Amino acid sequence: MIVEERSTMNKLISLLVLLGTLFSVPAWGQVLLQIPKDFDLLLVNGKKVSNVRASVSLPDGMNQLVFRLVKNVGKRTDPSFEYSDVFVVKFSAGHAQLHFEYPPVRRAADIRSFDRNPKVTLVGSSGRTVAMEIDKLKKEGLQLFRDYEKEIRAFNETDSPAAAASLNDPEKVKPATPPVSPEPVAASQNDNTPAPVTARQDSGDKAEEMLRYWYEHADEKTRQEFLKRAVLESLNKQK
Repeated sequence: MIVEERSTMNKLISLLVLLGTLFSVPAWGQVLLQIPKDFDLLLVNGKKVSNVRASVSLPDGMNQLVFRLVKNVGKRTDPSFEYSDVFVVKFSAGHAQLHFEYPPVRRAADIRSFDRNPKVTLVGSSGRTVAMEIDKLKKEGLQLFRDYEKEIRAFNETDSPAAAASLNDPEKVKPATPPVSPEPVAASQNDNTPAPVTARQDSGDKAEEMLRYWYEHADEKTRQEFLKRAVLESLNKQK
């Protein structure tokens, strides 16, 4: 009886290990990229993305990201956000788990240092560095109301090593998707396609999208006032 129980336990452990392996690696034909909390991911392969929390699944092959660093350098009750310049990263990978490594960002000076010298590397789960190109997505004059999709199309026609002219052909661009989740997702019987990152699935998400839109298009003073009020309201609710 004891032997049978041990045998059953060993089978369960083996099954759990197998399931853990299945859910910890990207599906074939995908690259699972972890997004650092300091990264504000703006575009993936020329398309705007939103609501990206911790990771995003990319197609195998060449991928191009547009991002900036965002850091709250103020206090909890008096937030003050610093933004880096906007950067373009291009790399090629297949069936891999990747993450970015870069110097710690704690102060406004760290953001400015990153602007001058963006020391960022792309690393695989094995610890090996993945070759990548990085460049700034520059815009002269007023930085508000930037159209990143339009800017990246013009950028991809340049000779920058981070440019990707092929992305200007919409038929060749594969959308990024959320990472595969072991939790069940409601879907039609014949539709196994994961929802794109930009998909919104309830009214709460739509409200968040609108808030994000107005926040991104507000001036710095309005942003600071909005964030300060949001923090104070959150603290009041916790009392």
